[in-house]
Amino acid sequence: AQITYSEEEVNTQKVFIEASREKLLGNYENAVVLYKEVLKRDKTNHAAAYELARMYDVLDKDDKAEKSIKIAIALDKTNEWYQTFLADLYQKIREDKKAGEVFESLVDQHPQNEYFYQKWAYFLVRSKQSAKAIKVYDQIETRFGLSEELIGKKHKLYLGLGKQKKATKEIQKLTKAFPSN
Repeated sequence: AQITYSEEEVNTQKVFIEASREKLLGNYENAVVLYKEVLKRDKTNHAAAYELARMYDVLDKDDKAEKSIKIAIALDKTNEWYQTFLADLYQKIREDKKAGEVFESLVDQHPQNEYFYQKWAYFLVRSKQSAKAIKVYDQIETRFGLSEELIGKKHKLYLGLGKQKKATKEIQKLTKAFPSN
């Protein structure tokens, strides 16, 4: 079966390609105009919304970048690149709690991806939610196994929370797991 495209679809694709060309040439303002044109022609074009968000980010128009990436995510809820871009944007504007929420959502969608757990815990620590971060580290330990780095992070957090006994237990756990080291 042969797929046919309307003239409008072909023209919209041409505008997208031209926008991408402008982006590559470093003409970000021109790229913004063209990606907006693509979205005007095709409101479901999540790739254009994502690229528009990236251009706004480069131009330090963070509010517009956030708005555009949220459009891309709404159009394609499963795209982890769009979501990690939003988290990066939140980190840039010092919204650590929101960045953590993005990674929490990514953990729900991709429970086998340890990186997403690590980033979630990282942003919990940055947003002064150490107890929650420890729970995420516990999930990592249960799901992916014990590591020296993981125990070190939990040990530090317990000390920071003034929980000496729990901090000591973490070190004992490490000694038990790696007795020769």
